[in-house]
Amino acid sequence: MPVIYTRKGDQGTTTLRTGPRRSKYDVIIETIGALDEADAAIGLARSIQKDPAVADVLLHIQKDLHDVMADVAVDPEHPQKTRAIIGKDHLLWLEDQVDYFAQGMQIPDYFIVPGDTYPAAALDVARAVVRRAERRMVELKEKAGMPNAFLLQYVNRLSSLLYTLELRELSRHNIPNNESEK
Repeated sequence: MPVIYTRKGDQGTTTLRTGPRRSKYDVIIETIGALDEADAAIGLARSIQKDPAVADVLLHIQKDLHDVMADVAVDPEHPQKTRAIIGKDHLLWLEDQVDYFAQGMQIPDYFIVPGDTYPAAALDVARAVVRRAERRMVELKEKAGMPNAFLLQYVNRLSSLLYTLELRELSRHNIPNNESEK
């Protein structure tokens, strides 16, 4: 039977991709944790999708998020030890997805009350978790620096895509996004 535990984190530290150990409440580790939560929330949203095209996009995003976490896990004092994974092509892909899924859609000028369909609600939870990860990234950038400038842009576009997918899900069911309940 494989051993799952290593006991290395028993003292409250964990290892970055480029080697040094950090406290588990370090801003880098907090950011990775928020991204991990986003990955899990997107996985839940993916697991209940009825539209295979949306499920495929969400799986692609989950794989990208693993690369985002790897880019965050670089010691800001020694960024030259590794190369960035996430780049401009990732941003362009997200923007293409937003444009594709937003075709013919009206963007409401009011807040949507989540919960009209289970898939839409799951996408809204995923979007909210991604926004938390974005806030952690801003904190990381301000406190420790972020060698890969594309990461913050990536999570910002990702929240836009998740919002677009939520609106698409609601429009597929002819749900008026709670406008009458404003």
